[in-house]
Amino acid sequence: MLEIESYGPIGFVHITDKYVSDAGKAHGIEPSYSLQLGIPKNGDTHRTLVAEAKKLGVPANSESLRYSDGDDVTLSDGSQPYRDMWLINLSSRYPLSIVDEKGNDLTLDNEPGSGSKANVAFKIGSNRDKDKLVYFLTGVQLVEVKENEMTPHRFGAFVQGHLDEDEDNPEF
Repeated sequence: MLEIESYGPIGFVHITDKYVSDAGKAHGIEPSYSLQLGIPKNGDTHRTLVAEAKKLGVPANSESLRYSDGDDVTLSDGSQPYRDMWLINLSSRYPLSIVDEKGNDLTLDNEPGSGSKANVAFKIGSNRDKDKLVYFLTGVQLVEVKENEMTPHRFGAFVQGHLDEDEDNPEF
C-alpha cells in the first residue's frame, strides 16, 4: 500500500468521534472516523492516484478512483468552494493521529467545520476485484480550522416533520 499526503479543504469531518449515517447502519456499515478531502483536478495528488491506480490494475476513471466532482457542489449561498476539485471520502476504523500545524498532538472538543484546511495522510490499495481504489485515512494535520456551524455535526440530525390534521399548525 502506498501512503500519500495531500493538502486541501476538508468537509463532512468526523475525526473526534466515529460516525455512520442511519442509511449506512441499515446497510451494515460500521461507524468510522472520516472526512472528505478536496484535491485539485490537475494537481500532484490526482496524478499520483492515477499512476498508482494503473500500477494496481484499477481503471483510471472517476468511478474507479471513487471521486465525486466538486463542480457539482453549490452551497445555499451560491458559492462553489470545491470548484475544479475532485472530492475523496477517506475513513478509518481506528483512532487517527491529529496534529496542529507545528506537528504537536491536538485534542479537539468539537469537529472542525467544513472548509477547514488540512494536510491529510492516507493509504491506497485496490479492492478484491481490482476495479476500484480503496482509501484508508491515517492522519490529519489541521492547518486552518473553521468553526463547525452545525451542532451536532452529523447527518440524520434533522428529522422530517409531518403535518398535523390542522394544517395551520404544522408539527415538526
